[in-house]
Amino acid sequence: MVVDSLVMLPLGVNVIMWGQKSDKQVTIKLHMDHTRVLQMSPKTSLSDLLSAVCRKFQQEENSLSLWYKVDGELTQVEGPEDLNECWRQAEANRQHLTLWVYGSS
Repeated sequence: MVVDSLVMLPLGVNVIMWGQKSDKQVTIKLHMDHTRVLQMSPKTSLSDLLSAVCRKFQQEENSLSLWYKVDGELTQVEGPEDLNECWRQAEANRQHLTLWVYGSS
């Protein structure tokens, strides 16, 4: 099930991920110029997650990048190790994770 909602936000872009352990799905709340929501498995690959985010915002494939915080500093999600760290952060924080989304240059 995919849920969409629209909310106007300032230019700061972030993604909030949360979910429930029981169904093994993570609900991903995507903020850009409006808000979109996806449900994804924590087994989703980075390329599949990025593809889904690009489709949701009707952006070209590989046109967006995801970032997360490590020790208060933004770090780009560049590979499977980074994505696994995101899932670990979500699990440690009651299935919450905030990611930032930026256009790739």
